Amino acid sequence: TGTVAVLKVSHHGASSASGAAFLARTRPRFAVLSVGARNRFGHPAPAVLERLAAAGATVRRTDESGAVWLEWSDSGVVERDWRRGGFPGRGARAAAAAAVVHPPRRR
Repeated sequence: TGTVAVLKVSHHGASSASGAAFLARTRPRFAVLSVGARNRFGHPAPAVLERLAAAGATVRRTDESGAVWLEWSDSGVVERDWRRGGFPGRGARAAAAAAVVHPPRRR
């Protein structure tokens, strides 16, 4: 049992993805779902989102943000907002303004 920094949720968050026992064992800090907006399958399943919330995971979805950009550093997980210019080549000020640092959880 431990804490996983980032979990890439399987199968776009279909109802069979990321069971409660698995989440209890891994305790993800972030859960990333790659899912198309208004997809015909209804992904992610509401039950999966409920399980992730119950596990304490911060959920990020591509259908809501367009892209999910997370980096690992000594300070923890750095979340970058690409819409605010938080990508290389845009300068340090833009990158810093678009970054949120999430310190690691204590075990």
